[in-house]
Order: sequence, then structure tokens, then C-alpha cells
Amino acid sequence: MSFKINNVMRKFNFRGQLGFIQFWEAASISNDTVHMVVGQLCRLNGNHVGLTNYRTYCLNYDALIIGPDTQVDQMVLAGLAAQTGFAYKGTSNDRDQIMGQLVMPVYTNMRGHQTFLGVIEFVTPSPKATYVDDFKHLKKLLKGSNLYTC
Repeated sequence: MSFKINNVMRKFNFRGQLGFIQFWEAASISNDTVHMVVGQLCRLNGNHVGLTNYRTYCLNYDALIIGPDTQVDQMVLAGLAAQTGFAYKGTSNDRDQIMGQLVMPVYTNMRGHQTFLGVIEFVTPSPKATYVDDFKHLKKLLKGSNLYTC
């Protein structure tokens, strides 16, 4: 699956925006609990200290544990997307939003069985008013690789 995710990230069009895209990979602990870590799959467009620092923070972050009995920090959007199965965004309309974010859960569908793979995250150094175009673009790229999101 990492080949498909890497392909999506490689094809992602930043449209001249400074930002980066990374993947939080899911590894099952039990039937209903998932351990997520940010892996090596990352693509940076441009050079920005804040983005580099955030990437380093994510690489050093203790793993996210996601499951029905876990309490996910509301500030960790990747964890919320994994917990709820919905995409989340951090925009200029959100109070105290420093960087912009779009997080989307990613699934594969094999033989009618949907499997959660992880969360793809797009980060910009400053929040945008909307991430609708980025969401549509990523959703199309995922679909082209037989991967799905909400």
C-alpha cells in the first residue's frame, strides 16, 4: 500500500503553495484499536522553518492510539480523522490556528472489505480560508490509486 500512497503524494499538485504532505500510517493493535505513526512518506514543497519544525515534531510524536475507548486530543486533527472517519481542516476561520491543515482518513476496499490505512495530511505555513480544492484534488488522486476517503 505504501507504493499507492507514495504515488498519490508524488502526484499531488501544490498549485504554487508552500506546504507539505505526509502520511500517518495505521498498524492494528487489536480488532478495534489502531496505533498510528507518521512515517517516511512525506513531500515538502519549498523551504519553511515552521513546516520543517512541524514535520520533526510529528516524527518525534508518541504514537497516536486510536480506538473506541480512547480520548483523542482535539488539537491532533490526524487523530480525529482516524477516530471519526471524517476529514478535518484547520483554516483561517478557526480561532488560534497557526498553520493550515487538511487531514483525510484513507481506506482500501478489497473484496468488499474496507480497511483503514491511515491519514493523509496536507499542511501549509499559514491557514487558508478553505481547503475544498485540495480535498477534491486528493480525493481524486486517492480514487485513481484505488484508495478511498470519506
